[in-house]
Amino acid sequence: MKIDFFDMNERVLKSALTKPIPPIRTNLDKASTAFATVLEESVNQVADLQKVSKDLTKGFMMGTVENIHDVTIASEKAGLAMKTLNTMRKKVLEAYRDISSTRL
Repeated sequence: MKIDFFDMNERVLKSALTKPIPPIRTNLDKASTAFATVLEESVNQVADLQKVSKDLTKGFMMGTVENIHDVTIASEKAGLAMKTLNTMRKKVLEAYRDISSTRL
């Protein structure tokens, strides 16, 4: 059974990008929209790193990229960025759960 990790990562990133941002109504909404924009930019950067890594890996396998070091560095950057994004997602969900369980 063949597992395509690049395809799996692309699907995860695409699903994260399809969620709409709510309209701005108050200062709190402006802050949350700014935070959402930062998260969206982070997801886009991770997607770009994944694409670069995928392109270099394909190029190396086809013989157009000679330097294995560039391929390895791009792959590690993409992997580290994905792990960081996943950690950020977990922390945001944890904070949301803490806030939603707090009674006023």
